[in-house]
Amino acid sequence: MWKLTPLQRNIIIVIALGIVIRYILGVLFTYPRDIASWVVNSENFLMGGGLYGLPGHYYTPVWGYIMAVLTSIAAFTGIPISQYVPDFSGATSALPWYTTLPSIEFALLIKTFLFIVDILVAYAIFKIAMHVTNDERKSFIAMAVWFLCPLTIVISSIRVMFENVEILFLLLSLLMLLQKRPLIAGAMLGISLLVKPYGMFLGILMIGYAYAQTGSLRYTGRYLASIAITGIVLMAPVIVSGELEEALIWLSARAGNVTSGYNVTLLLMPILVVASAVIAYLIAYVRLTDIRLMIAAGLVLTGAMMVMPGNIQYYLLLLPMALLLFSKWVIPLIAMIFLISIYAGVSFTSWSATLYVSNGFWGWENIQGLGEFLYPFEHTLDYDTEKSLTGYAAVLLPIAGLIYRARRLNTEV
Repeated sequence: MWKLTPLQRNIIIVIALGIVIRYILGVLFTYPRDIASWVVNSENFLMGGGLYGLPGHYYTPVWGYIMAVLTSIAAFTGIPISQYVPDFSGATSALPWYTTLPSIEFALLIKTFLFIVDILVAYAIFKIAMHVTNDERKSFIAMAVWFLCPLTIVISSIRVMFENVEILFLLLSLLMLLQKRPLIAGAMLGISLLVKPYGMFLGILMIGYAYAQTGSLRYTGRYLASIAITGIVLMAPVIVSGELEEALIWLSARAGNVTSGYNVTLLLMPILVVASAVIAYLIAYVRLTDIRLMIAAGLVLTGAMMVMPGNIQYYLLLLPMALLLFSKWVIPLIAMIFLISIYAGVSFTSWSATLYVSNGFWGWENIQGLGEFLYPFEHTLDYDTEKSLTGYAAVLLPIAGLIYRARRLNTEV
């Protein structure tokens, strides 16, 4: 009779606990903003409007492809897509330009997909950690912290954003590189960058790492060619349909408006890209194969992008990189990520219960009361300062750890 090992049992417990928490929060709370535009996407699909034929999709097409699949599942199973929410109409509404939200069923369909992705990210973290440390205990802790981290849970169950999809393919690319499978690694990175491009700094470093692994231009060229071909294939439908400009509106619209911190960061990203390219060259030149040093550099560059406060979901990308360093120096950063998770939970709870409350489900008065209770606390939180501090921590803590390590090595010599 097959018997679970202690590791397998612990993994099952972590996954089960995380899923239960996600579904409880996912039923009660749904952040109404971005998901409202995805409802428009889904309605467009059902009317044959395509991805960019009607307003509603403001990302590169990969998430749109995923939403098309989820919409098809909903149509096949008879799940209603959306419902009218009168609370969102009128001059005093929180979001007067949206009068519809997803149905509870459709919201849970999207969230279930994101929960599955969370599990796959946990698996990728475990596999990479095992490759780096060959230590089951450390690998389990890394995947468990990811899966049970409040920020991971909030983003997929309440905020309903797809940062975890970007992270999954970025980590799969890294894992495939570690296994010296450049074609698959390149394809995974190409997908990641076209879900969202915020893993580009680590992605550029991985190009240098690909050369450092073998010293082969052919090997590195296969990796680069796979990235390019994947990008072309994914963008081909919008290029053929003449909708490339619409597919890049997330960049053009934000870069032209510097009123928010994150949009300012978009203008600074070329500097970080150049810095990434220089470091990637150095990794290739000295044939650096210590994966943790590359991840540390990626964490520093990504953290620099987030010093100017942006949307909460962007900070999720810092977590797997911090976990894979296995350094005491990043523990404060992980603690700060947990802290902004609490900030996010308080902030979203005050107005993310509308869908549940509007349906009058069991206990809706208590859920509404919870939001009203937390609302005053939301205005006392210095959210942007905490985000900036998290970005600074991501920059400074790995550097401090590297300096300490270098001094220790010099002392030993």
